[in-house]
Amino acid sequence: MAIEESNFIVVSNPIWINNNEFAFRSFEDELYIANNENSIEMIAEGVVDFKTR
Repeated sequence: MAIEESNFIVVSNPIWINNNEFAFRSFEDELYIANNENSIEMIAEGVVDFKTR
């Protein structure tokens, strides 16, 4: 998985979401989605906290 090779994830609170994806915040306060196809996509900037439903 691509996320295992990255070094910009904030270790606290990555959140699993549907379809084997999960969301996490980077050290630069950006929100990303990662999946099993070895892709990581930035979806927001300036994120302090986030929640999923």
